[in-house]
Amino acid sequence: MFLMGCTPDVQTFNDIIHAFCKVNRTHEAARTGQVEEARALLNKVPSPNIVLFNTLINGYVMSGRFDEAKVVLYDGMLGNGCEPDVYTFNILIHGLCKKGRLGSARELVNEMEIKGCKPNVTTYTILIDGFCKEGQLVEAGDVLNEMSYKGLSLNIVGYNRLISALCKDGKVLKL
Repeated sequence: MFLMGCTPDVQTFNDIIHAFCKVNRTHEAARTGQVEEARALLNKVPSPNIVLFNTLINGYVMSGRFDEAKVVLYDGMLGNGCEPDVYTFNILIHGLCKKGRLGSARELVNEMEIKGCKPNVTTYTILIDGFCKEGQLVEAGDVLNEMSYKGLSLNIVGYNRLISALCKDGKVLKL
């Protein structure tokens, strides 16, 4: 692009960062290197936006590198004046649930609300899925009740996950 006298825009950077974060997810060494290249590229973007940061944070979370994702959030994103949105929080909550850190995921939902970012159906579905995978059906039910109290309805993905977990736990009659 530069050789042809064309300057990349934010979308160009996002496409490349997205590709780096998605490439070779099955091979750990390649995945780690690619996410690092995405981070190096993000550091060269003149005015990075929330989409770029979310893409990189997701790349780290999907690589199992939650601590690096938090560094990008706190040092990169907040350092550049970008406030996390519901997508940012959902990525991080998903990463915590994936690691079995459900208490931390629950705390992050509370933190996002304190910061004025309202959890959405996807946020709660991620939590319910995490609790179901860990066999913590009472906690999953608590999340469902919290959703209902806030006027949100579970989506089909959440219901399927909950029904599957109840069936596996022998609680078919509770349905």
